[in-house]
Amino acid sequence: MNETINQKLNELEALIQKDAVYQEARELKTKLLKDSSIIKDIEELKKEDIYSKKYMELKKKLYEHEDYQRYQELENMLYYLTLEINQILNQLTGKKVCEK
Repeated sequence: MNETINQKLNELEALIQKDAVYQEARELKTKLLKDSSIIKDIEELKKEDIYSKKYMELKKKLYEHEDYQRYQELENMLYYLTLEINQILNQLTGKKVCEK
């Protein structure tokens, strides 16, 4: 049974890696990590209190960047997919196997 589960997990991983959403997210992440202004804004954002005015301004500035906005959308989609996979695996095995 464990061998079958491992085989299916490997197949699932291969499917996810070939998925257009996953590939687009990886490409956007690479592109964003090369943009020094985005990196600077993200680093500043991490230092700010989430309720501060500066935090909100930085967040707004980041979301004005089309690639950043799209990456966040894709990241959310993949996060919820991961949650669904975890629920299925939990039902099959009694424990969570897939982690973000």
